[in-house]
Amino acid sequence: LAPPWEYYGLAAVLDAIRLEDQNAVLVGDFQDQEPVPPERRKLAEKLLDHFIKAYSHAVSVERARQRLATRDRHAQIVISILDAMGSHLLDIGQIITKAVSSLRLLGYSRVLFCLVDADRQRIRGFHDDSADPTVDLAAEVDYPLAEPESDIQAFVASTGQAMIVHDVEKERLANKEVARRCGTTSFAIVPIKDINGHVVGTIHVERADQLAPANEESVDLELFARQLSTALQHGERVQLMQATLDRLPDPILIVNPQKRLRYANDAAGKVFGVGVHWHAPAPIPEQEKGLIEAATDAIRTGAHFRHVEELARKEYKGDLNAQRIVNWRNDCVGAFLHIHDLNEFHRVLTAFGHVAAATDTESALEHLLNAARTLDHPWVRVYFVDPTNPKLLRSAKGRGF
Repeated sequence: LAPPWEYYGLAAVLDAIRLEDQNAVLVGDFQDQEPVPPERRKLAEKLLDHFIKAYSHAVSVERARQRLATRDRHAQIVISILDAMGSHLLDIGQIITKAVSSLRLLGYSRVLFCLVDADRQRIRGFHDDSADPTVDLAAEVDYPLAEPESDIQAFVASTGQAMIVHDVEKERLANKEVARRCGTTSFAIVPIKDINGHVVGTIHVERADQLAPANEESVDLELFARQLSTALQHGERVQLMQATLDRLPDPILIVNPQKRLRYANDAAGKVFGVGVHWHAPAPIPEQEKGLIEAATDAIRTGAHFRHVEELARKEYKGDLNAQRIVNWRNDCVGAFLHIHDLNEFHRVLTAFGHVAAATDTESALEHLLNAARTLDHPWVRVYFVDPTNPKLLRSAKGRGF
């Protein structure tokens, strides 16, 4: 303490939970300003020294506990995303929305995700969640990566360096006009990097207590972003594969070991009237005994193949191929049923038969029109090249228009 306060007591600086903060302890009579006798001062110094050591140890333990708890919550967010991927979370947007809402529960008043575009030319806001929904910060972010000095988002995305802003008004790269509208005073931005170290996006966070995020907090968020990047990349692969399965023209079904439906693509849902995409286990319709038999045989023996003439009580030309699905331990985890749609092939064969039955030009035209109807073309017109003018087409016959 500075004179004359040093005669009335002792003071010491104490560690705080946040490394950027400090606490203090005072021992003495500063109100009545009674000098501390030498004997009491020595005793107080020893007492204060023991207290500081014990307090610093307790702060270190609590700081480590809080940091481990934060990392554990980050890990739980990633685990919950991975668990829900492919069932409840079907695309990158849903994964990010889940991550944002989960981070908000950790004491942040605003969480903003920005993504680098596919051409790696710009950083754009993707999803903003805040205590004030009247301002969408995501709509304000759209900057070229080639100009890192244009905005703090572009700087973090271009350099891959996290930034902590303690005072928006003093940060030259911050958009102060937008910050005022959002009520932002301090924040942190960390990069989201893929396995190769390339920045694929950023996470912007603002604390509910309006304090700037601590350095350790920023480091932990960057670690979380790296873990989340793995989930995002995996989610992109899952989304591409599922979108492909969903849109295949052939009916595809996946069942669990109990022969209950877990997945049906759009074509299967249309044919069998079952729920499409991933869903909770559901029974195969009782009338589809062929599917039940195929699933049972595939799970038991490994494979099943047969021709089908009827599906869902309707004529259907195709092949039913079922295969057992095993995990890395070679345990059966279900079966994959693929119905090869041969209806179009059979229609083409029938159309060829119509044309081959023609005996003259007139009947050939009529049979061509019939063949077109067989191929589900309601409107058709046949044209011939004019024998006197090869550049001219003349209408010969039509149907439907």
